[in-house]
Amino acid sequence: GKELEKATPNVVAAYLAEFYGYTDLVVKAGLPRARAAACLADAGAVDTIVKRANIGQTAYKISGTPSFILDGKVMPGVFAWDTLEPALKTALATQ
Repeated sequence: GKELEKATPNVVAAYLAEFYGYTDLVVKAGLPRARAAACLADAGAVDTIVKRANIGQTAYKISGTPSFILDGKVMPGVFAWDTLEPALKTALATQ
């Protein structure tokens, strides 16, 4: 809503994590809720994520996840390990 328009990236990240259930997901996986909140409160970490997301959107036209970039190129149709692993092995073998 309107309150998020002027919010810091940390506040937005915490809101979205709660809204989409990510906080509950990591808590169920064993991360204490206080640690999850501390991660979202880390301004440097959230700023890094925002910067990387912006690069993905502008330089590579990425609009969603998962998305993978290998050797500077977006890998179309690669959404899981079973398709990512062979591409990585091929790339490593040719270096």
